[in-house]
Amino acid sequence: MSARAIYSGQGLSGIDAKGRVGIPANLRAMLEKNGEGRSLVIARHPTDQCIVGHDANWLGILEARLRADEERERTAGRDFDYYAAAEMAFGQAEEVPFDSSGRFIFPSFMKHVGELDDLAFFFGAGPFFQIWNPRLLVERNPPEHQRAAEGARFFLSDKGLA
Repeated sequence: MSARAIYSGQGLSGIDAKGRVGIPANLRAMLEKNGEGRSLVIARHPTDQCIVGHDANWLGILEARLRADEERERTAGRDFDYYAAAEMAFGQAEEVPFDSSGRFIFPSFMKHVGELDDLAFFFGAGPFFQIWNPRLLVERNPPEHQRAAEGARFFLSDKGLA
């Protein structure tokens, strides 16, 4: 198996009235390298007000990690609620197709969870990428996401949207 591409880089995309949004080209290339076909998995971030994106193969990797966590905890004599962990990992994840130009339709629930409206700021974060409402990211300026906020501020200003 070849090495997985690491999601890096950033970009700003518009979200149209039908919920269509384009994945920045650099991230799309990484999705296509890691995945099979043109689909991505988007999910609620476990702690932040953003959406995370993965290639579809990530689901299998995550399942294997959950099973390994379960085995490690049970071997150590500790309880592990696999079903609760799986619910957190997979319950609010959706696989969506994207076209050759990287456009996909953002599921309405995910738009709601991420507080997305007309813009999506994509930010590479290694094994996944984040999708933020750039205006809210800049406004809230969370200390743990200073680099993402700086990128969003730049792109909004560069496009005359700040």
